[in-house]
Order: sequence, then structure tokens, then C-alpha cells
Amino acid sequence: MATVENGIFLYNSKVPHDEWELSKLAELMRRLPDFHESLSEFEAELRRVGQHTSKLGVAQHIYELEEMVLRCFFAPLENRPFVEPSNAYRRSLAASIKVEGIIRRRNVSCEICGENRSTDRCHIVPNRLGGPATADNILILCPTHHRLFDRFMLSRTEFARVDWTSKSEGAQHYVESHTLPAHEQFWAKVERNEQEWLGRYGGPKDKGYFEFCAEKVLELFPDSKPLRRASIYKLLPREVVKIAKVLIPMLVKEGVLLSEKVGTVAYLARPTERPVPSSELIQRAWSRMS
Repeated sequence: MATVENGIFLYNSKVPHDEWELSKLAELMRRLPDFHESLSEFEAELRRVGQHTSKLGVAQHIYELEEMVLRCFFAPLENRPFVEPSNAYRRSLAASIKVEGIIRRRNVSCEICGENRSTDRCHIVPNRLGGPATADNILILCPTHHRLFDRFMLSRTEFARVDWTSKSEGAQHYVESHTLPAHEQFWAKVERNEQEWLGRYGGPKDKGYFEFCAEKVLELFPDSKPLRRASIYKLLPREVVKIAKVLIPMLVKEGVLLSEKVGTVAYLARPTERPVPSSELIQRAWSRMS
């Protein structure tokens, strides 16, 4: 999808789009023949390797492939000079090609501004709440936008640039119940000229996310049939497990779930009247993990 800024088409923030980068476009256009030459060299290398790879062992075959990529595409960067890769890096690259079929991306762009010279991996569901370090719970942000995101101080436009639909269900719910309301409070203060620029912004707490986690636990009990307690955590989304370990004993104590043992095996079940967790229970669970 393309957007237009100052009469310039920008495609998914994968092209230069700040004033300094745009000033370099003429130089990039001048280098296009070099890029075409690299692609031609790559095509020739593919043909050459293809003619004799069937005669090579797996290890030598991988070595030939990574050498081919290094020769054709690893060139000096403007602010990161090319360094001859170490043997450890070569092994890592070869393993990546063999196992994943790809070379790991090195400079992933900020999901808001496209900056890629320095980026951070930012949790959506916080690590303290069990948010995993997986792609569907991570934002790639430049240091500036990472700091603004953590303080609920992104602008409306910056917030809208993130593709939240690419994140996990738990991450999306956390954004809707916690992150977005906190930003909305900040936007309202900006409109009243009452914004705060320093310190962690005091937005609403994330109790709504605890309600979501309780719902995910109770979805495992569509009827009154018991489930092994030990297997429940394996069935839940990864980002819910840490909170579920706090919630489940409280749900049992409040009678929302029933617990019993058969021999040495513990089971949980939902009562036939299907009670729901009280707001006080959610508050206590949130307070315990906060």
C-alpha cells in the first residue's frame, strides 16, 4: 500500500522518507546499474553452482551457497563498514540457509518511521505479565518510538502506522484494553495542552487484560467435564500462561472452577451453573502481579 507525503509516494516505509534520506535518492539512482550488475552476477553464480552441487556433500554445498551470497550482496554500508565474516558467522549463516531457507534479516526497520540504523525489540504484552519474545508479541521500534510507546506518548498517526492485525490475539487484546486507552488519555491531554513530557505516563492499568486471560481459561471448559490440571497450561496461548497460574487458584477459591484429585492426578471442572469471576477477583489478581 502506498501513501503520499509532500507529493512523494512511500511504499510501506521501505524506501527513504525523511529529508536527509531523500537527499540521497539521486545517489541511489546513480547506483542502479551497480545493483543490476550484482543481480547479473548472482544469476551467473546460481547457474555455476547448479551445475556441480549434485556432486558435492551437504556441508560443501551449503558453504558454496553462503559464499555465493556473500560475494554478490554483502557490500560496505555507509555507516557500517563491511567486515570479512568470521567462521562463527559463516556457520550461523550456513545453518540459517539450511534450516530456514532464508538469511536472517539484519537491519529490520522501525514499524512506525522506517528507521533501521538502530532498532529495539519491544514487548506488547509486557514480559512481567508473561508476554513472550515472539514476533507476534514484538514491535520493532527505533529508540525514540520505543521510548514513546512505553510511555503511551505516540501520536495518533504513529499509533495507526503499526499493523496491529499481524500480532497475536492476546497482544491485540492488550493493546485494545490497555495500550490504546492509555494513549487516548495522552491525546486528550495534548488537545488541552496539559501533556506531560517526562517520566512514565500514568495511563489506565491493565486489569482489562486479566479479564481476557480469565476468559481464555474458562473457554477450555465448554461443559462440566473435568480436565487434567497439568495439561491446561499447555492448551493456553503462551502470553496467557503466566497470568493463568495466578488466576486458576483464585478461580477455584471463588468457586468459578472446581478442583479434585483422582489418585495423584489433579483435575479442574466448571460447575453446571457456570459462575463468572467477580471484578474483585480480577482486581486481586492484577494487584498480585503488579
